[in-house]
Amino acid sequence: MAPLALGLGQRGVALTLALEETELEGDRERLKEAAGNLAANALAHCAPGGEIRVTLDRQGGEAVLAVYNDGPSIPQDDLPRLFEPFFRGDRSRSREGGSTGLGLAIVRAAAEAHGGSCGAENRPGGVCFTLRIPIWRPAPP
Repeated sequence: MAPLALGLGQRGVALTLALEETELEGDRERLKEAAGNLAANALAHCAPGGEIRVTLDRQGGEAVLAVYNDGPSIPQDDLPRLFEPFFRGDRSRSREGGSTGLGLAIVRAAAEAHGGSCGAENRPGGVCFTLRIPIWRPAPP
């Protein structure tokens, strides 16, 4: 989250991390880019002086990265389309310049390349984006 430190400070956004150490098999750079895109998206849509919460834990056979921000809710009709390339949806959540509309599509491509999935849901007071990747399990001896 170091690349976001300046933006967090400038906007007065609090960042809470709860990360469980988890081993995955996959493309480290691609997964790092996906996580970074989710974090950058949260910062772009977080209320000034607001909060971003990032968790990583194991749920069943998956590692689940959840990135919550206290920005405005997303219209229900837009939720299934958020990960489509160039989809911008609700103008109140679209950045005024700079965004290409590819960040979440990159998240979806990384998830699918690793046999995982991604999604978004409105929660009380904000929105949570998730990235689910199957956990690597070593072959038994």
